[in-house]
Amino acid sequence: MNKGLRYFSYFLVALVLLLGCIVVFVKPQRALSAAIMRDCVDLVRSKASGSPPLNVVSAAAIQSGQNRRKLEDFNRATQSVIERGDMIPSEPEVLVEFRNSLGNATALCSYDVSMYPKEGVYGSVRLKDLQIGVDGLSPVEKAMVRTFSVGYIDRLLSVIPIFGTEQKFMLD
Repeated sequence: MNKGLRYFSYFLVALVLLLGCIVVFVKPQRALSAAIMRDCVDLVRSKASGSPPLNVVSAAAIQSGQNRRKLEDFNRATQSVIERGDMIPSEPEVLVEFRNSLGNATALCSYDVSMYPKEGVYGSVRLKDLQIGVDGLSPVEKAMVRTFSVGYIDRLLSVIPIFGTEQKFMLD
């Protein structure tokens, strides 16, 4: 085996180990927060009025306090806690601050989520409400927004930042 091929195989093994560690150690809650941040930023970019370009300043994922005990348990959870079904996810929200030709504004996205306890993934994430400034989405527009899931690949994507945007994770 030549030297270049050997270094390439070492690189591949290290990459696989790194990706495996990310999947194991990144919590599903963080993956959910990152996925809804990306979704909310995309929705705000498509729905915000004013002429382009739209500059997203920050996106903050917020978990409500109603399940505070469950969230604290989640922070030190293992797969067995997930399998027991002791975790009930809260209704997450994302606050987006942005600038466009009309000035500074904010948007708030609220989501409904359901978790598959045995797998530790979120199977159904659906937009509940989007409020951009004082304007909201019509019921028809809400119905047209897609439902998505958050799984193991999203744990990998959660470590990649949304470029040009400050991300804040308020998980508990």
